[in-house]
Amino acid sequence: TLAGPTTSTFVLQFREPGLTPAPTSNVTVTPGTAARLVVVTQPIGGASGAVLATQPVVHVRDAQNNTVLTSNAPVTASIFSGAGTLGGTVTVNAVAGVATFGNLTLAGQVSSTYVLRFTSASLTLADSNSLNLSGPGTATQLVLTTQPVAGISGAAFTTQPRLEIRDSGGNVVTSSADEVKATILTGTGGVLS
Repeated sequence: TLAGPTTSTFVLQFREPGLTPAPTSNVTVTPGTAARLVVVTQPIGGASGAVLATQPVVHVRDAQNNTVLTSNAPVTASIFSGAGTLGGTVTVNAVAGVATFGNLTLAGQVSSTYVLRFTSASLTLADSNSLNLSGPGTATQLVLTTQPVAGISGAAFTTQPRLEIRDSGGNVVTSSADEVKATILTGTGGVLS
């Protein structure tokens, strides 16, 4: 048997002491059976909840590290390390042994480090390098961090409410210029000013 990279051309030689060696003509090999996944383009994070700045590309390889050009195996991305939500198309089919992701999103804490994991049936899995989010995403929620405490009727609250504008990953969106308004949700006869 001959195992090696498909990019090489081999010349074999047969020898026996006392006889003239017999070389072969050029011998090439084709990829073997799919055995493992390899991340060839590492993902790079974008803003929380947004499309990754660089989408991952994963190859289906044989035991000798050749890309298996006949493979159309489905490859699935998931979060291996770090708390967050991976969105977009998380499973893509390889084309000629290459699984190219195009719209993965990652929502989570900007301060966290993430590792993505790529799997496909019985193939040996592959993990990405560590990645981080580049900043908060689009504002999606108001979070009340300090409850108001009322005092005397008509006077200012003794403890003023504090709110934060956050993205879907819970990051504070410091660039937001949104105006927050208070209204009375329940109760009758009250006036806010």
